[in-house]
This record gives sequence, structure tokens and C-alpha cells, in this order.
Amino acid sequence: MKRLHRWTVTLLATAALVTIVVLATGSGSAVAAKVDSVFVTNTSSDPVPVAQQVATKHVSRLLETGTEDSFSFPEIKASLITASGDPFGGVVNVSVKSGGTTLLRFRIASNERVVLPLTQPLPVDEIAVIDCFGRTFCFAEFNIVGS
Repeated sequence: MKRLHRWTVTLLATAALVTIVVLATGSGSAVAAKVDSVFVTNTSSDPVPVAQQVATKHVSRLLETGTEDSFSFPEIKASLITASGDPFGGVVNVSVKSGGTTLLRFRIASNERVVLPLTQPLPVDEIAVIDCFGRTFCFAEFNIVGS
């Protein structure tokens, strides 16, 4: 009989302790408050970027030195340009052009990725791989997003 009494007291004490811990720390779930509206203040001292146009065009192209050195396409007013380097170890020089004029030229190392978010749309109509270092042929992958 003493053994049953001891087990009962131990069980009640454990249940009481668990209840106290749950009440003190919370049950692990939370309910977010309903948000009806959000106000954003766009001041000159701390500006919030506002997109002027929605991206409606996208060009994605993998270029290889010696095979397809450049790729021309209808003009895109680019808002984002990404370029990824050769995954096989080459270093490649690349360029971004508009109307035959080089706008950007940079070097990309193996497995490097360059991301260029543009604050103003940039007219682009050609991408090119210029030369390759470390291999006979190099690759570069471009993505251009804009309108």
C-alpha cells in the first residue's frame, strides 16, 4: 500500500511540475496578430528602392570561347544582370554591350557568380565572352532580367 501511495505522489508531483513549466515558458505555439496595413516612409535620408517597371523580359545564355563568343538579342532595359564563371576551372573575361558599345567588362573566376542589381534600367542587347585563362575553352552563363 505504501508503494502505491509513493507512486501516486510521484505521479502527481511530476504532473504539477510539467504544468508549472508549460505555464512559465509557454506551450511552444504562438498566434500572430492580424496586420491590417503597413506604412512605409520613403525619405531622402533613408530611401526605399521603388521599381519603376515590372520585369517582363529575360535572356539566359551559356557562352563558350571559341564556339559562341557573343550573343545578340532585342534590347532589354536590364534591372538585374548575373554572370557565372566556368565550373571547370577557367577564368573568363566577359562584357555586356548596348549598340556595339561595351557597358560593362569584368573577369569571372571559376565557379564565381556576379550579381548586379541595377538601380536604373540599363539598355543591353549583347553579351560576350572575350577571352579565357587557364583552359583552352571557357564558359560563362548570363542571365539578364528587365523590361
